[in-house]
Amino acid sequence: MPSHKAGPPILPHAADVELHGPLRQKLFNTDQGTLRTDYAGVHPSRDEWEIVTESEAESYLPEGKSRKVMLGIKEKTTVDIPLLGTESVGKHIPVKPGYVINNGSAVWGLGFAPKRPDIESDPHTQYLAITGFRGAEKEHHKQRGQVPTGTYKNAIQIWKLHLSVNDDPVEPKLDLCLLHDFGPVKSLDWCPYGAYEQEVESDIPKLGILAIVCGDNTVRLIVVPHPKGLRKTEDQGTLYLRLNKVRYTLKLNNMIPMVASWGGHNKVACGFANGVIAILDAERALNNGHNDDNHPQRYINSSVMVHASAVRNIVWHGNEDPANFASCGTDGCIFIHHPHDPHHPILYCRTRSIAYAMAWPGFGDKLAYVDGDNILHLCDTKENSESSPGNRLVEGNAASFSIAGSEMHPFLSITSSDGWLKIVNAYVLRRRGETKYQNIAYKLEYDPEEDTFQYIDGLKPMSKDQSKKEKAYYHYMKDSVRLLTKTCWCPNTTCAGWIASGGAAGLCRVEFVGRGTHWT
Repeated sequence: MPSHKAGPPILPHAADVELHGPLRQKLFNTDQGTLRTDYAGVHPSRDEWEIVTESEAESYLPEGKSRKVMLGIKEKTTVDIPLLGTESVGKHIPVKPGYVINNGSAVWGLGFAPKRPDIESDPHTQYLAITGFRGAEKEHHKQRGQVPTGTYKNAIQIWKLHLSVNDDPVEPKLDLCLLHDFGPVKSLDWCPYGAYEQEVESDIPKLGILAIVCGDNTVRLIVVPHPKGLRKTEDQGTLYLRLNKVRYTLKLNNMIPMVASWGGHNKVACGFANGVIAILDAERALNNGHNDDNHPQRYINSSVMVHASAVRNIVWHGNEDPANFASCGTDGCIFIHHPHDPHHPILYCRTRSIAYAMAWPGFGDKLAYVDGDNILHLCDTKENSESSPGNRLVEGNAASFSIAGSEMHPFLSITSSDGWLKIVNAYVLRRRGETKYQNIAYKLEYDPEEDTFQYIDGLKPMSKDQSKKEKAYYHYMKDSVRLLTKTCWCPNTTCAGWIASGGAAGLCRVEFVGRGTHWT
């Protein structure tokens, strides 16, 4: 496969010439906001939650079941993963560090907690939040529906992972469960920096701050306590915290929130089903605590009707105090916004169908989105750009609900509705006529007769022409259980080569996709 580019490298460390995965020695932007402390006065409050027993938490936990999963390349082994259990991928594929987690619920919220490298005691320990529906592939909810508060119990699972390519596999642990009755969770996003604490003198340290969109038509900001600050002993089991209230709740009459996305540490952009995008002053809302619980709209900086129908995704251009963000929606439109001039969004392009997902890492000017033909486009948003307006990177036969980028390397991860997870370097520019390849992390298959899932690993990079020969999506519609809905990269330097992905089956896979010998 060709490894050359048209023209000299344009990224630091020539990271744009890599084809197969991120290299540790070529990471960039590794200190972007990670050393900041922006919420030193915001801490978890015991009156917001109560610790309950496992039996009391049972009604909030997923309704899933054990899953039979086949792993391996040459020698395949079928294992039975119990509900809230795990299996090491490395046990079956020694060159593939990773884990499969049977979280039991359809995944619509997924994200690693950003940490601070100057205060963390173990850089290989990562915390992954997983949430969505309480059920798996058989549970569905209307986009414009509402589940009244108190009628639907659910949980946000926070898993403690030891991610290392050199150490022996350590079984992931369900460290913390946030129990609530806010309904299904449509969206989850961690504050990207400035919130992590490991130890504080007089208060409970916080793991981070979560923004979630709930089925009771609310956007909520949760100050998540660090499990170490609550745990009495290291070998204590899962901590179950039942939320009585959260630090901030936004609920607007006749408004159905769809997505919430952090813009730096101080803003949250909220997209609604009627096409409105509101910018929330999260820093002021969090610092004021519960002083204005009856007037949450006071913290809305702007609210503008942008899309003709529901907003599906919002991404900011970078992590640290970003100046712009982009949105896409059911109307197929992609807009670029400046929060200081919210009433004049720029219509960047329009696709022929629903635009579900985007990514816009801040180290460059490339905006990635998937159009109605399931083609991943990469567009240059730089002023007076002379490059092609739409470089096609990936083509598939099914919709993509999630694209994830990293601030440390140029690789994107893309899910698909027919079970593929693909990795591609967004900045590789090939000569005209040169084949474009898609790296395959895995393909998820399902055998309904045996009720068995199979992760197909070891697949060679696939050209766009090869991907078109795969079965059309309608062959999979009867087996929507293979649908992959979310993917994300680990935002912390030591583990920047790890990704997580999950879908309708209630299975989440965490794996290493980096390259080279410098990873630890």
